[in-house]
Amino acid sequence: MRKALSVLAALAATLPAVLAPSTSAAASQPAAKSSVVIRDVTVNVRGTAVSMYVVAPAGRRARSHAGILFMHWFAPGTVGADRTEYLADAVGLAERGTVSFLPQGSFPWQADPVGTEADAQAIRGQLAVFRSLLDRLANRTDVDPARIAVVGHDYGAMYAALLARSDRHVHAAVLETPDATWENWFLKFWLGYEGDQAAQYAATFAGLEPVDAIHGLGDRVYLQFADDDFFIPEAVRTAFAESDPGAKVSLYAAEHELNTTDATADRLAWLGTELGLTG
Repeated sequence: MRKALSVLAALAATLPAVLAPSTSAAASQPAAKSSVVIRDVTVNVRGTAVSMYVVAPAGRRARSHAGILFMHWFAPGTVGADRTEYLADAVGLAERGTVSFLPQGSFPWQADPVGTEADAQAIRGQLAVFRSLLDRLANRTDVDPARIAVVGHDYGAMYAALLARSDRHVHAAVLETPDATWENWFLKFWLGYEGDQAAQYAATFAGLEPVDAIHGLGDRVYLQFADDDFFIPEAVRTAFAESDPGAKVSLYAAEHELNTTDATADRLAWLGTELGLTG
């Protein structure tokens, strides 16, 4: 909840000044407040309407900015457990020369798992949407395609892991409190399968497990975990660290929402280094 409140406070301070339908509207604001423009847009991606924020420096210079795709966490009914989660981060990073996309996730955020192979197909579909957005980000004339990162929390981090493995644009990835497998939470909180039925269901996610996706990716992955996480036990943290021994790993005195100011500061500092940001 504290993380949600901090996000709301940051938005209250920034949104009136920077949310703009056009650059001319942004230009009417005082210079210190119009250096960043936030656009609330809906785009068609592979036949799906996706709502997202686009956060960018007000001035567009050819291939001068880094790019980040942010993917939010899953916590129904919690303020900030949607595309607004990383909005304050994106504003701060835009001031340092970053263009960010913050899309609303669909599966499992807006559609429950059904307990069949359709769930694996839904993950592939959502992954394809995120990958298409990465392509759009990399193809912007003001973005340097060699300086692109993905950042995710919870389910968002699990998708970020898959993108880090499979997408040619991804230079760096921050994964906050990801689970090692898709079936774990689906079985525990939705389906309740046991025995052979659970094993057969788990097999449908072959090739999609986040812990496998980061194997050997090295120091371009940053894993952030909480030490009092009901959803992510120590065994999961260990599995990720063993899958990519070269990854940077941080553990914080926090719960699953990872609401500490030091976690945010560490994440932003690491992205600044990896993406060559100023400031």
